[in-house]
Amino acid sequence: MTGGFNVIVIDPPWTVSDEGDVNQFGRANPHYATMPFAEILKLPVKNIAAADCHLYLWITNRSLPKGFELIEKWDFRYVTCLTWCKPSFGIGNYFRGSTEHMLFAVRGSRELKRFGSWFAAKRGKNGHSSKPSEMYQLIESYSSGRWCGGEEAAA
Repeated sequence: MTGGFNVIVIDPPWTVSDEGDVNQFGRANPHYATMPFAEILKLPVKNIAAADCHLYLWITNRSLPKGFELIEKWDFRYVTCLTWCKPSFGIGNYFRGSTEHMLFAVRGSRELKRFGSWFAAKRGKNGHSSKPSEMYQLIESYSSGRWCGGEEAAA
């Protein structure tokens, strides 16, 4: 599929070793396949996005610079950062993260609505890296059109 999705939601499976320092996950190491950043850069997001498209990119505090690089590589324009305030501390070497972000970027011109840039929610029900359903409800109320999320984006 080329150029058909108006909304793309992606949570890249970041490889821990890409950060260049000690293992920040400890006993919370992911129990799913991960990808080196060089491979994430090659994902065909640019090709599956419609001319008018919203991109929601899940990102950790530590990986923010990589997120901006992905947005540029995929031909989107960064707009803002949505922040999920988690109910408990997470991982980290220097500070233990209690937030996670979703970079919001656009391609072309889409309708605009007004929402706040943060929300508080419990973790998703599927364990480590599971996202809250409230975020997807927000996305559905803000961004209309054909969706691509999760595994479809990597196909």
